[in-house]
Amino acid sequence: MKGKKNLERAIVLGLLLSTSVYGSAWADPAINDDTVDSQPQYKDSVTIEGDANTSAIEITKDNEVPVTIKGEESITLESGKYGIRLEANRDITLNAGGDNVIKVTANSTDDEIGDGINVTENAGGTITLNGANNTIAVEGEHSDGIYTAAGSATNIGLVAAAGSNTITATNNGIDHRGNDTITLKAESSNIIKTTAGDGIRVEGTGTVEFSAQNNEITAGDNGIQVEGGGSVNITANSGNIINAVYNGVYANGKDSIVNMNGKNNEIIVDDSNIKVHSSGIYTNGIHVADGADYIIEKNDGNDVLIDVTASTYKANGILAENNSTVDIDTNNFTLDIKGDVKESATNGSDIYGVYSDQSNVDINASDSVNITVNNYGGNVDIANGYGIRAVYGHTTSGDIITDFENTYLNIVGSDITINSTVHKGMSFPGAVGLSAEAGVGNYY
Repeated sequence: MKGKKNLERAIVLGLLLSTSVYGSAWADPAINDDTVDSQPQYKDSVTIEGDANTSAIEITKDNEVPVTIKGEESITLESGKYGIRLEANRDITLNAGGDNVIKVTANSTDDEIGDGINVTENAGGTITLNGANNTIAVEGEHSDGIYTAAGSATNIGLVAAAGSNTITATNNGIDHRGNDTITLKAESSNIIKTTAGDGIRVEGTGTVEFSAQNNEITAGDNGIQVEGGGSVNITANSGNIINAVYNGVYANGKDSIVNMNGKNNEIIVDDSNIKVHSSGIYTNGIHVADGADYIIEKNDGNDVLIDVTASTYKANGILAENNSTVDIDTNNFTLDIKGDVKESATNGSDIYGVYSDQSNVDINASDSVNITVNNYGGNVDIANGYGIRAVYGHTTSGDIITDFENTYLNIVGSDITINSTVHKGMSFPGAVGLSAEAGVGNYY
């Protein structure tokens, strides 16, 4: 027994000596302003642990010396508060030979905690994750994968050199309210999955950029939401796929832009699992308003698919209103929208394929355009279905908006098919292929 104890002591001592250069072989404590070695190196995989009250990495003071964690294998951050919390002007970098993983499980209902990466309003500097794969997984009622506060000026970058960047969150995947850029670059895919929130949300003038072979967003609310003059640029060598509940893409406000570039671009919206909808909530594949822009650039052999399944009273495949622009350049364009109101009511249901209200919509397909509208009515007395509709001006509190002279809805293709069908209780106009009121509506 005595010899065995001495052997155990020798093994432990050997481990301590062998890891003195590379860092601990076990889980390491959280890193903060008072951490002596802010640039540790690890030969083996390492886990840096916080707890319910402590972030894995939390920096509150400016410092010219960066926090740089280098691991020859994987680096994992675990916490019940934040994975990384930055309140100052300082650079934080994780360089992993394997994967970077941030895990946060917030048991509190406090809406101020639970994010994978959290940047406060006074923060600057950079946060960078370099790895084969980068994963952010957060659980908590208000947990975002990445959150930046208004006024912050921190650039955030995730680079997956051999695989994918993956963000899973209960709330928003990315909630960017700061002024700088969040960039995700991947050899394979950028993937966002949310339970209840938006996939990507930008509020303010910040930018989110994705580039990969494939970009996939699956959201419990809106796929992409941009307000306040920010931008989202999604580029894929192969395909971009958005799955959402209410809006595939929603952009609002002057200079707000969503740009998608890929060989195949799919927006799929389905709200049929929502039993009761909030007042004023409608379902849209693409919705731009108040000066915002949505653009799909022409790519070699690219196709565009917009598929909407709606149980709200109003739904649109594409809705552009109040001096906004939708510009789609593609080979083949397919839009399929289905409406079937579930809630009991006596008011009507209006379903639109493409609706331009005091805005510009330009769909330019070198090959085919197929627009299909089906309104099944459901629990309503009156159901209408429009293939494409152009209207000039709309009324708000009795005042007609007159600051935009015309509405343009242009659809170009070598083969164009527009089908609109109402399956019950139609009123005038019922099922309509093309409708223009005090505006310009053309298809060629």
